[in-house]
Order: sequence, then structure tokens, then C-alpha cells
Amino acid sequence: MTNDNANILPSKVIKYENSIPYIYIVSKDDVLNKKYIEIGIENDEECEVLTDIDKSARIVSSWEGDLQDGIKVRIKIGEK
Repeated sequence: MTNDNANILPSKVIKYENSIPYIYIVSKDDVLNKKYIEIGIENDEECEVLTDIDKSARIVSSWEGDLQDGIKVRIKIGEK
């Protein structure tokens, strides 16, 4: 589905603002950073992201409430 240098992300993590796709990445100090991205090939479940994203980036995949660029967040990994 993709070229070897692209990142593959679940479609559910990609949001749109005025038809421009973006994701939220959590910084080392737990602050949200909105990152606009370029999408390549996509289907119902996943998207090829052509924009360079660090492989170790913490990408927000689910959340409660509203997200905003620059806010501090609390990370909750998994459910028990």
C-alpha cells in the first residue's frame, strides 16, 4: 500500500481543519502539538502519511473532551 519511507497511521487519529489533515503529537513534557500532515494512499482503516514523523512520536489515538494545541495532557495508556 505504501512507499518504504511513509508512516502508516490508523485513519481514526487523523483530524481535519478546513480540509487540511493533522494529528496531535504529545511532547516529552506532555504538551500537545498539532502537526499538519500530507496524506498519500488511504483506505477506511489506515492512511499513508508522507510528512516526516519521528518513529518514536507519541501520537494521540483517543481522548476525552476537547484537544487544543499547546495544552498539557495526562497520558493514559491502555485500560484495565
